[in-house]
Amino acid sequence: MEGKQIKRYGGLDIFRLAAAMMVIMIHTSPLSTYDTAADFFLTRVLARTAVPFFFMVSGHFVCASALLKENKKGLISFLKKNMLIYGFISLCYLPIALVAGLWDGSIWELIRMLFFEGVFYHLWYFPACIVGCVVIAFLFKKINRKGLFIICILLYLLGLFGDSYYGVSVHIPIVADFYERYFQFFSYTRMFMAPVFLFMGICLSQRKESKKRLYPVILWLFVMSIEAFILRHFHLQRHDSMYLFLLPLMVYLFDYLKGLSIPSMKKIRTIATLIYLIHPAVILLLRGFAKMIHQVDLLVGNSLIFSLSVILFSFLLSCLFVYSFSWFKKFARLHQSFK
Repeated sequence: MEGKQIKRYGGLDIFRLAAAMMVIMIHTSPLSTYDTAADFFLTRVLARTAVPFFFMVSGHFVCASALLKENKKGLISFLKKNMLIYGFISLCYLPIALVAGLWDGSIWELIRMLFFEGVFYHLWYFPACIVGCVVIAFLFKKINRKGLFIICILLYLLGLFGDSYYGVSVHIPIVADFYERYFQFFSYTRMFMAPVFLFMGICLSQRKESKKRLYPVILWLFVMSIEAFILRHFHLQRHDSMYLFLLPLMVYLFDYLKGLSIPSMKKIRTIATLIYLIHPAVILLLRGFAKMIHQVDLLVGNSLIFSLSVILFSFLLSCLFVYSFSWFKKFARLHQSFK
């Protein structure tokens, strides 16, 4: 059983690393200096597969085990682990958020940020994943899977029309009034994407054989690209993290990656997580360093150089932490053996 797992999930591990780097691209827009349309495709189309992929991984490996095999301890452990990571990293970024003006210092604003949007722009994933897992776990035993899927789709549509299709919703009075009230309290509707991708991860975990078919991935990426550029052309997007055709694209992409016979790489998974967590700090440090050496135009003004620098240093720092920790553990075991 362990041998099969090693063969099956290496493709997912590699894409975790790619997805973490795509998140950096979203936040640094590497091609914006050269071509805005190319940058839009890279960061607002292709890279939009990253976060849904992370949700599907959690659904596939955690929610599926907890709900299908009734391993509730595994889900509780996952939620506790994510809460601890989220709490610790939020404390680290909180002073930065205060200095940057992202937090006004009030307790109520802090509570709103912690439970819904994160204290820094990349941390929204944690409350979304935690709440999404709780919602799926609660509904899984209450209704059948078809009903649960319908609810997940409705939640996704609720998020979609406050995101990429916002320009459509503003022309429907009742819907427009709902979103107007919603955006008085919250900045985005992207949290509503979590349940459907978590549920899709659960469903794909039940497939015994994954088909390594790349052409459906390319096809749905092409269709989603057309959708994205149409929405962009008509200025319908309030935000751009959700698309209608992102759903079929992610099903085929995840299934393709799952079917690749590549050995699992635990360290790659850890490195990908660290890159996701630390890259905003690396962005700030590199900007500060560029100002200090008076090379802002070269290091920051050129979007490609800046983006690649953030990716490189985030990767190197994450590798340094992972391998240093590994060496420390080996040294500790060696030290114990001489006692």
